[in-house]
Amino acid sequence: DDGQVIFDLLVEYDGELPFWDKSSPDAIKEVFNMSKGSFKRAIGHLYKKKLINIETGKITLTKKGWSRVDD
Repeated sequence: DDGQVIFDLLVEYDGELPFWDKSSPDAIKEVFNMSKGSFKRAIGHLYKKKLINIETGKITLTKKGWSRVDD
């Protein structure tokens, strides 16, 4: 699902991506291949599960998020 796509990219890029709920729809579509609405919904779900933090200009994995990463 969309949340898994975002989570996997966060893991691939060392737990930080320069995207957040104010990022442009075109940039979100280009990187994540989803609409801005889908992106916002997905990061909202990840945030509620305490797997990511949403900061100004970026999203980052939390310690709980990192604990879900398979070694």
